[in-house]
Amino acid sequence: MLVSIGLFYLLVWAVTEMTQQAFIIDALDAYYRPGLLGADSDAERTPSS
Repeated sequence: MLVSIGLFYLLVWAVTEMTQQAFIIDALDAYYRPGLLGADSDAERTPSS
């Protein structure tokens, strides 16, 4: 019984982590996409480090 409760909460945690990662990817895409689409050359598309 205790193992099944632990596995259930592990599943809940895994789903929330996957959702968080999806939101982060979506937010970063919305932040960078306008600049990427508006770039005229490959040099502007490549991040400078």
